[in-house]
Amino acid sequence: MFHADEIYSDEALVSRLLAAQFPEWADLPVRLADAAGTSNVIYRLGDKLSARLPRNLMKTKNTDLIMQNRIFVWIAVVTGLILSVPLVAMQFTDEVKWEFLDFIVMGALLFGVGSAFVQVARVTPRKYRGVIGIGFAVALLYVWAELAVGIFTNLGS
Repeated sequence: MFHADEIYSDEALVSRLLAAQFPEWADLPVRLADAAGTSNVIYRLGDKLSARLPRNLMKTKNTDLIMQNRIFVWIAVVTGLILSVPLVAMQFTDEVKWEFLDFIVMGALLFGVGSAFVQVARVTPRKYRGVIGIGFAVALLYVWAELAVGIFTNLGS
């Protein structure tokens, strides 16, 4: 009995796949194994080998935004939104004075730190992402403060 999303397979299909992908095993007899699984179907290839084929289409979707490359679009959007704050403020007051280079440097800093966080978060366990994020945020704020006013160095002067 097949389900609506079940993929049909038989000995002939497995033999064709073997001939195309593993010609050295193409002459092995193929028979359906007795195991009755719900996710995969297993075929015996001779006496020592087996082939496992999925019974249905894999419907896996990675819902972790960090692991998807579209996160970089979000980082760029957030960077643009953050940079719009001083841009709008400059329209209403003379207290905010950013030059074109200030926007470039801050944009590179925001996008770079956000991207670096994503790259580090992808290779570390999920439970440590918060701590890593705090570390990156502190580093970002430190560099921003140094560039803006030079708290510990004269970079901002």
